[in-house]
Amino acid sequence: METTPLPLSRMQGAFVRPIYLLLVFVAAVHAAWYKGQLHCHSNKSDGSLSPEALVSLYQGYGYHFVVVTDHNQVTNTTAYRTSTFLTLPGAELDDEMHVPMVHLNAINVQATSLSAAGRAPTMQDLINLAIDNGAIPQLNHPDWSNFAPPRVLLYPTLALMEVIQPSDELAYDASVWDAALSGGQQIYGTGTDDLHGSNGNRAWIVVQASSLTIPNVVTAIRSGNFYASQGPTITEITMSGRTLSVTSSNGAQVQFVGKDGTVLSTVNLSSASHTLAAGGLYVRARVTDAGGKVAYTQAYFPATTAVAPAPVAHSSRAVPSVTSTGGQPAVTYAVKGQAWQKVSITVHDMQGRLVRTLANTWQAPGTYRKAWDWRDDYCREVSSGTYAVRLTVGGEAHALAVRKH
Repeated sequence: METTPLPLSRMQGAFVRPIYLLLVFVAAVHAAWYKGQLHCHSNKSDGSLSPEALVSLYQGYGYHFVVVTDHNQVTNTTAYRTSTFLTLPGAELDDEMHVPMVHLNAINVQATSLSAAGRAPTMQDLINLAIDNGAIPQLNHPDWSNFAPPRVLLYPTLALMEVIQPSDELAYDASVWDAALSGGQQIYGTGTDDLHGSNGNRAWIVVQASSLTIPNVVTAIRSGNFYASQGPTITEITMSGRTLSVTSSNGAQVQFVGKDGTVLSTVNLSSASHTLAAGGLYVRARVTDAGGKVAYTQAYFPATTAVAPAPVAHSSRAVPSVTSTGGQPAVTYAVKGQAWQKVSITVHDMQGRLVRTLANTWQAPGTYRKAWDWRDDYCREVSSGTYAVRLTVGGEAHALAVRKH
């Protein structure tokens, strides 16, 4: 294996799958809130209602948009859109080769048909199938799948995760979500019905957008500009420095949650604020109403500049090197200073196309090593040739080339 520095100009056309980080979420003066459902089924798969009746049901609940997610198919709902109600195309992807079964929603999918049956034997295959068809990937009911919390860190391109999904079978909680966040992976939490019958409106999301259009709703979801709820209505979410402030119209208690799901503070009011201590990784809010129902804001990762770095030259700069172990390349790099840094490591071919995402996370100061097994995001072994490894730490980018003989 050979390694040589690669000019960054060669990387300008590189395509990177969309992973969005919630750094600041401020209630915009002219924005409005729109209620939506991301997970429901019609009788085109295993639901009881026709697509038209399903859409009508959510219109009656006062929703502004719905994504019908029938299993391994895209149900056409465009005929039911109005000026005040949107339908987004979607599908719930699953492959019986998974044990236990894992389900993944493809939200706003750009294909007219999509199925994972017999073609997505791994979780990463499901995620790639959604992304490659223009959709936002959402992990569905992780508890139902016995999805162990640390496992989610293996999938840095996962965008959304269900964290509120009422069920007669599960005592649902946010432990898997906090495991991902505590590992430095920004993933947005959603509330959904996973409706198969006619008793909906049990959990939802509320996005903030300047107007009700599909591009605005999709942008809000991709950027985490929404909250998840099964009851409480949040009217304002603001970030100022390291302080998260939340106001609810019907909340009775606000809890602020940090790393590992630790409750940082509790205020028995409908409005509250919390300032994250120096060194704290993230903070999110949980609003509870008088009936015990909850709403979650997204997690806020404060800007790394909020903590002064140690007085060393290039304090946040990683000085990478590539070595070979067993014929496989490994990138060694440093996160310096005193603050957590955003770390991204991607592999591209010489045409700039993304081959593999090795890391997309936040890491504490220290020295790290990340190996590449010469496989792409679909677990296929790559062919011989030269590949560009791009490392970004705290906003500073480095690129090297590795060659497989």
